[in-house]
Amino acid sequence: MTQTHENNETDRRVYTSLLRAGQRTYFFDVKVNRNKHHYLVITESKKRIDSEGRQVFDKYKIHLYHENFDAFSELLKEMGTFLQVNNQEQSPEG
Repeated sequence: MTQTHENNETDRRVYTSLLRAGQRTYFFDVKVNRNKHHYLVITESKKRIDSEGRQVFDKYKIHLYHENFDAFSELLKEMGTFLQVNNQEQSPEG
């Protein structure tokens, strides 16, 4: 995972981090809006080859605003715990 601090007025990013996962890259960008509230943008970028053989990137974004961040964070922790427990139950060693 790579982390970068930024302060760019054109895109309003104040902090960014990325995760490379095979053909996908996940960008986590904290931005600030005109009211000076921070929000999170999660972008999935997937590399593929189009019909003409050119490399292109499909991008999907989620905007998470400050008023929903605590609930989102709690739900993400809950899902992570569920996955850890269920993946251990299904592993051949466990």
